[in-house]
Amino acid sequence: MPSVSRDEHPCNADNLILQNIELVDIFSRKCASPQPLPSHKFLNESLIYHGYLGCSPLHPTVAISLHTFATYRQSHRTCPQFSIQAQCKTLCHLHDIPYRPYFKTQFSDTYDVYLEILHHVDSIIKAVLKCNIPDWRLLNSCPCCFYKLEDEGNVAFEWLATIDGNNSLK
Repeated sequence: MPSVSRDEHPCNADNLILQNIELVDIFSRKCASPQPLPSHKFLNESLIYHGYLGCSPLHPTVAISLHTFATYRQSHRTCPQFSIQAQCKTLCHLHDIPYRPYFKTQFSDTYDVYLEILHHVDSIIKAVLKCNIPDWRLLNSCPCCFYKLEDEGNVAFEWLATIDGNNSLK
């Protein structure tokens, strides 16, 4: 398949049509036709503008809200056992629809795209703030913690560090 540049893409403002897209949010599910802006060249570009991410790269029929992905991301971070399948079943119960295995595939694939978008945004922010050099954390650590006076005596512990959320000090 030949590569197509952004300007040559068959989707443009004239033929960019979003009709009867199923928009899935945490507490709502509806079919809608979000209106693209004239500057939008891709369907998913218009969906992102409206707060949704399409489950297909070119011709999405289902789009999941960014709020749903953000909620799942935080839930999964606090409880890693909370799976994508559990999230999809929860959404199905909330929307009173039967669970189908392809829901998990749609959610999983789109969630991967969501995480990739977050990663790229984070990389751009780090580059702008110049926080992307290899030794940035070491060079910008708290100097007060490692500052030693000339006449200071030795202490039992030079510094304390925890990797368990500070639960070991309880």
